[in-house]
Amino acid sequence: KYTEKLCSFLGWCLCFWFQHARGGVMAANTAAVSLESLFLQLLGRLDSTGRCASSTTTTSSLRRRSMRSEIQSLELWRAVIGECLATFFYVFLVCGAHVSWPGYAEPSVLAIALTSGAAAATLVQGYGHISGAHMNPAVTLATFATRKVSPIRTVLYVSAQCGGAIAGAALLYGVSVPGHQSSLGSNRPHEALGAWQAFGVEFVLSFLLASTVFATRDPNRSHLGAGSDAVVIGFAYLACTLAGLPATGGSMNPARSLGPAFVMNKWVDHWVYWFGPISGGLLAGLIYEYIFETKKHARALKKTLEDADKETTLSEPPPVARHDVNLLPRPHASSNESFATMSSCGKSAKFQPRELRRASTSSSHRSSVLGKRSRPLDTINVLHLVP
Repeated sequence: KYTEKLCSFLGWCLCFWFQHARGGVMAANTAAVSLESLFLQLLGRLDSTGRCASSTTTTSSLRRRSMRSEIQSLELWRAVIGECLATFFYVFLVCGAHVSWPGYAEPSVLAIALTSGAAAATLVQGYGHISGAHMNPAVTLATFATRKVSPIRTVLYVSAQCGGAIAGAALLYGVSVPGHQSSLGSNRPHEALGAWQAFGVEFVLSFLLASTVFATRDPNRSHLGAGSDAVVIGFAYLACTLAGLPATGGSMNPARSLGPAFVMNKWVDHWVYWFGPISGGLLAGLIYEYIFETKKHARALKKTLEDADKETTLSEPPPVARHDVNLLPRPHASSNESFATMSSCGKSAKFQPRELRRASTSSSHRSSVLGKRSRPLDTINVLHLVP
């Protein structure tokens, strides 16, 4: 109210100035109205801007509070420690399968792939309820892109995974026989492949792996049983490692490639093992979240079935009405006609319904008892189909 009065006062002051300066009353009134409306619009915009700024400040403060409470929670740090340990054991086992020992043959592709799959299944089963057992920055970033984890958790997970991978590779280097560490399982593309070809291999394998992780951990999906997600993820690691080991080493995991590369100081085409898995995991997560998500698919399927039921109900014809059999008497006929009718009824009696046979029997009995010549009954079995 005070603002409106102030605007009116300023407007009439300007009107007075226009009136004495130009001597036009109509021009002064028009200018007063236009200036007053201009002031009101300006104040309204300032008010709306202040409200937007206050709402933005409130939202940012709520986000800061949620991030602060998440950082202070014990569950987050338990999950970070679990992720670090899971990645530590995974790198130690998988890279250890690449190390040769005196008196033993060189590790085969099948042995390395089996180690990768079994290690992944074991660690998912052991640490899945603590941190989710990502053990892979590509999977963590894909879950962040689909809004399943917070930004602070994503940063801490990736840091813990990289630190655990380096620690696992360093421990493996320390317990291996000197001179037999070879490359310690560090990844590099095959000599016949270019860097972009290796990128394509890692992209496809990581896409398949991330799709499997999202599918098995979908809360709206019916699982095969307890622990089935760990088994399926382990088989995904096994299959992808068998396919990609000759070409790129079958990493599908930037942390797994970072650990031995950092310890052995081998960085040949190392960017392939970061951009390939991360881009493949991001694409797989987005496709599953916005195309293959089972809850949305179930809602769409339910709606389709309901529409089909409605159309079927509307297109069905009404039920058929069946009328009972009527016994209709014929007009009085001669004796010959009556005898012919009775004989025909007697011949077809066994083909008549039970009610008709009872009716004909009772009528003949009454006629014999009374000794009269009764009027015969012609049985007509009519089935009326009324639409």
